[in-house]
Amino acid sequence: MKKNYFCENLKYIRSSLNISQKEIANHLKLNPSSYSNYENGRREPGIDALIKISDFLNVEIDMLLTKNLSNNPNFLKDIQNKVSNDINYDEKIKDINLDMCKNILFELENKKRKCLSLINYEIPKKIKEIDNLIKYINLYNDQDVEISEEISSDIINFKPKEKNIEYRSINLIGKVSAGNPCYAFEEILDSFNIPSNLLCPSKDYFILKVKGDSMNKIYSPGELILIESTTLVDNNDIIIAIIDEEATCKKVHFYPNEIALIPQSSNPLHKVQTYKLIDVHISGKVLGKLFDYIKNE
Repeated sequence: MKKNYFCENLKYIRSSLNISQKEIANHLKLNPSSYSNYENGRREPGIDALIKISDFLNVEIDMLLTKNLSNNPNFLKDIQNKVSNDINYDEKIKDINLDMCKNILFELENKKRKCLSLINYEIPKKIKEIDNLIKYINLYNDQDVEISEEISSDIINFKPKEKNIEYRSINLIGKVSAGNPCYAFEEILDSFNIPSNLLCPSKDYFILKVKGDSMNKIYSPGELILIESTTLVDNNDIIIAIIDEEATCKKVHFYPNEIALIPQSSNPLHKVQTYKLIDVHISGKVLGKLFDYIKNE
């Protein structure tokens, strides 16, 4: 009767490849305690588990059960790369899925803010405009108006020319820290009209109020700043960054695996903050002081 070498072979292969019991159990979608029992000989695997292990190690079931593989060191070379690559691939897939979930969550938050903007500001504003127009029309209808045909054709010559400027209403949506990150903005506090010719018609914008002094060489505490909503920024741009649902205003510099948020302050207490790329979401690029845009109208 042939000896069953299964538990010895399994332990030999795993330990030789420097793979933990938890790693191989997770990859095979087996309970870690069940896998441990297989190696210790306290339990024999069922046919389904045996097929999974055989496929993963690329070793025939008969060899796992009846051959003493520890006497054949060259055998490991045939499976080492396959097993290591499979496990590393699983870890990469987990990281990719985590990134996708974070991106989807952030897009949903953006849509939520836009919907709140419509509900809290844009729709009530339009209703108010319609109400004012109705009042004006009713007032006009209540008056006795006499028009002289003699002068009506020339009255346009006496009407003062109006300055033909179009505006965009941009929302002030809270405060942003110019020190450590503060809670990310979402509440609409006010709105400002900015000449449309100073803005790109295909881009979105918002306004924030600076808090703190870590950017006081450029923006004073309490100053309003105009931001272009974008994730496309370059080194040395002033950006709005979100870390763990909190927002901050900083100068940015990118490294291969990290992002540095750099204060522009006369206060030496403020230091450069460095994060992993995956931990920072860029919400916008600061264009400048709101006052500089309003005064150009």
